[in-house]
Amino acid sequence: MIKVHPEKLAEAQVQAIQICEVLGTTVVSCKPTGSAYYGKECPADYDALLFVRGSGLLRAVDLEDFAARAEDFGWSDCGKNDSDPCSGGEPNEYDYYSSWVALRKGEYNAIITTDRVFYLRMAAAAELVKSESFNKGQALDKEEVVSIFRAVREGE
Repeated sequence: MIKVHPEKLAEAQVQAIQICEVLGTTVVSCKPTGSAYYGKECPADYDALLFVRGSGLLRAVDLEDFAARAEDFGWSDCGKNDSDPCSGGEPNEYDYYSSWVALRKGEYNAIITTDRVFYLRMAAAAELVKSESFNKGQALDKEEVVSIFRAVREGE
């Protein structure tokens, strides 16, 4: 069964825009994404994808500082791992590595990027997954979603 969650997705966008503005960035574009957007009946969280501009947000270290400052407002970097101090992908994703950060606050996630091409490809992948889910009449399996995102994001 397909279920869309417009109120929660809108709130995810509001929360994400607010933290970006508090931290001195300009949100150029923001859209819903994630399993709640693709029609999952009971999603664990609600996601927003943001393309931002701001002074000093040009390098990986800048996004690392951005994520660290967001922690003061209750957000955490949900994409970092033991090998990377900040989210932003895997080093073998050379086109987009360190051009984005994933933050979480409660049930809201914000994927924030300074890379226009990354943003547009992620947005296109989200629309494709949503369309495929609605055509199929049920939310796609995670493996299908990951496959579509990788293909669109990496231009494969």
